[in-house]
Amino acid sequence: MVATEVRKLAERTAGLVQEIVATSNEQASSVKQINIAVNQMDEFTQQNAAASGCNS
Repeated sequence: MVATEVRKLAERTAGLVQEIVATSNEQASSVKQINIAVNQMDEFTQQNAAASGCNS
């Protein structure tokens, strides 16, 4: 009986770990997308500032 309970808990733990891994991968992907967007905004801002400086 104890072995059965331990096996069930181990399977549940394995399932939770798989969910954590999947969520972590999703978060990593989202962070990469945010980083790309921030870099694009920074590049645009720098180009805009340079263009403004040329027009003065």
